[in-house]
Amino acid sequence: MTNESVKPKAVIGVLPQFPNKAATPSMMKHAMQLTVYDTEILNPGQSPVLGADQPLYIYDVAKQLQWAFPDTLAEDKLVLLMGALHVEDKMHQMIRKAAQGLRVEQHSHSSPGTNIWPSPVCA
Repeated sequence: MTNESVKPKAVIGVLPQFPNKAATPSMMKHAMQLTVYDTEILNPGQSPVLGADQPLYIYDVAKQLQWAFPDTLAEDKLVLLMGALHVEDKMHQMIRKAAQGLRVEQHSHSSPGTNIWPSPVCA
């Protein structure tokens, strides 16, 4: 074996971009301002969109920042959306509620001792 065939392992690490917590109002305001600024530089005239997976950040901190700073972060300058994780969670909740309602409805129409779920073969 030669020295070239045995190479040291690469050490890779990801450090936080900022020393502060991301959930603080000052960091949220900074992220919102960067989103507005970067979008204007990259795509002038396009409405910037910021999504967050935690509804607390969108509906508590970010909305209050929009109301507190209408000149730079108003609703017409930055669109806030729920992130994919939150949307997926709500979708699962709706499916669960629909399935529970279906079970109750089918159970009320079925005779005792029968399966309330239809067989995939018969469906």
